[in-house]
Amino acid sequence: MAVNNGIGPATASKWRYFGYKGGSEPGVISMSFLTQSRAGDWYAISGSWNNPAKDVDNVAFVQLMTRLLDSVVAN
Repeated sequence: MAVNNGIGPATASKWRYFGYKGGSEPGVISMSFLTQSRAGDWYAISGSWNNPAKDVDNVAFVQLMTRLLDSVVAN
């Protein structure tokens, strides 16, 4: 899980441990993270987005997940 962090290194480096599994195809994206804060607290964070009628905005979804991860680690 820790080979590809799925998001930018600036966010991933805020965590003691940062594991990622995800994927996408037309109309679907999914991202799941297993993280450990510097204080030692563990979090499982997951999100997905699908639209059978058209492609989803993968860049926007990654930005949303990055904001979520940043807000959790800040607390």
